[in-house]
Amino acid sequence: MLSSPESALLLSDIYDNEFNLTEQGNPIDDMLGPVLYRRAEDVSEYTSYDSLIDIYLKFDIQKFFGLTLIEFTDLTKSRIKLLVNKAEVEIIKINEAMAEVSDEISNTNKTEEY
Repeated sequence: MLSSPESALLLSDIYDNEFNLTEQGNPIDDMLGPVLYRRAEDVSEYTSYDSLIDIYLKFDIQKFFGLTLIEFTDLTKSRIKLLVNKAEVEIIKINEAMAEVSDEISNTNKTEEY
């Protein structure tokens, strides 16, 4: 039976070999493998961080929920979707109320002209 550290090292080796993350026999990979930057593991070019910023701004997440951008981007996708849906409903309500006020002002101005 393997000890906990031995199990961790074995799993790390299996992971590295499975995804071709190491050069065989490279002493730097052997010693620093777990902490090295590896382009193959970098998902930033496939994530939508930029689109999350756009969503955060478009739906005024800070105003409705008091979340910072970092707090918002740390949420799970399902929670982000829930907050966006709730914010969208609130924005629709606000826009409808603003349209009513605008109509009332227009009607008041038309009445005063006569």
